[in-house]
Amino acid sequence: MDRSAVITVGPLRFLVDLLSGHKTGFYFDQQENRLLMQEFARDRKVLDLFCYTGGFGLHALHFGARSATFVDSSAQALDLAKENCRLNGLKGAAFVRSDGFDFLKDSTEEHDLMVLDPPSFIKSRKKIKEGEKGYIDLNKKALRRMSDNGLLFTFSCSFHMRRPRFRDIVRIAAYGMADLFLIREMSQAGDHPILITVPETDYLKGLLVRVRKRLKRDGERPSPGRTSAE
Repeated sequence: MDRSAVITVGPLRFLVDLLSGHKTGFYFDQQENRLLMQEFARDRKVLDLFCYTGGFGLHALHFGARSATFVDSSAQALDLAKENCRLNGLKGAAFVRSDGFDFLKDSTEEHDLMVLDPPSFIKSRKKIKEGEKGYIDLNKKALRRMSDNGLLFTFSCSFHMRRPRFRDIVRIAAYGMADLFLIREMSQAGDHPILITVPETDYLKGLLVRVRKRLKRDGERPSPGRTSAE
């Protein structure tokens, strides 16, 4: 039995693995957030970390990004991302199989738009402190690889991560390194409604921030990169 299908989501087509893929092969809860690439991705050098089948990066390329690097630890996910790139006739993509943390640690490249959409680091209440350390470490490593005036899309899909606390986490990660200007807060798409009486339904938290690097020791700012969020 063929377990794959091609679906159309917004302006793009995606090959999905219906049986063994996560959430039946596609994260529909991020579909509205991916469309923000139309507003912010043009002419930018994009990093889609924990890319899965390439949703954010493909939207970025479709809406005019200069290039997009897709990083995931799953060879199967990257194969689907490559096929999705081909299906949509997109150019400028590079694909790297790597753990997201390791990629940021080993890379020396800077990116002027970055998407951090990792799996949940907090599976239970007992794992909150451990998970928070993971989010701090990830965002800290990411900020080191951001260009000045770059844009960071950063997410947590854990119910146990409260929205105010996620702001704190990202602020802590940036301490002494960068000033972060909040452009907007994000949540799951409308077809994943939040039920006030069931707090567990409010699970996806996201921040879009403009990253302004702090002064270096010699008083000079780092290379300017983009000069606005547009």
